[in-house]
Amino acid sequence: MQKKILTINPGSTSTKLAYFLDDNLVFEKNLDFPKPIVKGQVHVLDEFEARMKSILDFLEENSIKLEDIDIFVSRGGAPGRVEYGAYLIDKNVIQNLCFGTKPTYHASNLAPILAFALAKRAGTNRPAIFYDAVAADMAPPIAHISGIPGMERHVGCHNLNARMVAREAAQRIGKKYEESKLIVAHVGGGISVSAHNHGIIDDSVMCDEGPMSPQRAGRISFIAMIEMCFIQKKTMKEMQAITDQGGLLSFFQVPDMIELEKLVENGDAKAELYYKAMAYQVAKAVGEMYTVLDTEADAIVLTGGVSNSKMFTSWLAKKLKNIAPVIIIPGELEMLAMARGGLRVLNGEEEIKQYNDLPSGFTSMSDYIDYFKSQRPDLLTSDIVNEMITL
Repeated sequence: MQKKILTINPGSTSTKLAYFLDDNLVFEKNLDFPKPIVKGQVHVLDEFEARMKSILDFLEENSIKLEDIDIFVSRGGAPGRVEYGAYLIDKNVIQNLCFGTKPTYHASNLAPILAFALAKRAGTNRPAIFYDAVAADMAPPIAHISGIPGMERHVGCHNLNARMVAREAAQRIGKKYEESKLIVAHVGGGISVSAHNHGIIDDSVMCDEGPMSPQRAGRISFIAMIEMCFIQKKTMKEMQAITDQGGLLSFFQVPDMIELEKLVENGDAKAELYYKAMAYQVAKAVGEMYTVLDTEADAIVLTGGVSNSKMFTSWLAKKLKNIAPVIIIPGELEMLAMARGGLRVLNGEEEIKQYNDLPSGFTSMSDYIDYFKSQRPDLLTSDIVNEMITL
């Protein structure tokens, strides 16, 4: 009998939902939600009720019963550093995620909370898991060393999609993922380039250390950063905008890469130069990862939305042809990656791991929650916050 799998992936202004029978997609939908206006400091649960309502309404409209679902799989917002694969979403995970006091949060942190709540509403003891978390990092110690004492590098990439397409590429060349050496360049709104060594990502570069992307500034001089902060006196908000609103598209008055390509096709020399510059920077990052793999690679995989562009991938393929064969798997396959992860769990091919760590600096979860209460008394009248406190 086919397994029924629901996958959940929140973005900044929508919740992507997909329903699978085994790994066959039945439907996929971006659910818009009325983003709440929050005065003062935001919190991960601010958006819970609006997102949950949109999910439940959509499932009802499509006659999908929660109690029929075999597993709920969320994008992996994780409380801390974890391994790849499936983790049970339990009380410890939820309370770790709910009661941090950082002034900002990533939308992926809400994903496990939604999956947990849906599984609880189903009332069938079916598991809720997160898969290939954003924070997953199994790189060797040497990759974590930086040039600043006390500051450790995090090795991260678009884990869900990168590992998904790496598995697919390995299959295409007649190998298992765990037997392959692959370089994956995820080229979307953001970019990451990662070195996959027999199933482990040995190192990576993302936009802060590597190529500019359509919407990210990428690597710039440390000295230039110091000058912007301390000579030009830019604020934290201004610096964040430079990072998040920079990149290739910031040089042109166009909304997306499709329109930029039209400029190139119409003979805009500047657009072509800057577009090629992004390809050049991605190729440099691939070269870095090639050395991480001791100059041995079975294939280079190009993925992400920009990899749909024949113009862009042809430039990259020309630069990379002497390193390894180039395999193009365009788009973002995160929902399928979660579904296949859930299916491996249901079929007994992969074990569910458990996250047992406490938040850094705390010896018990009750101390962590008490600290949260002292810092965010404004939230203690919220029904959903109190529900999570008393799990």
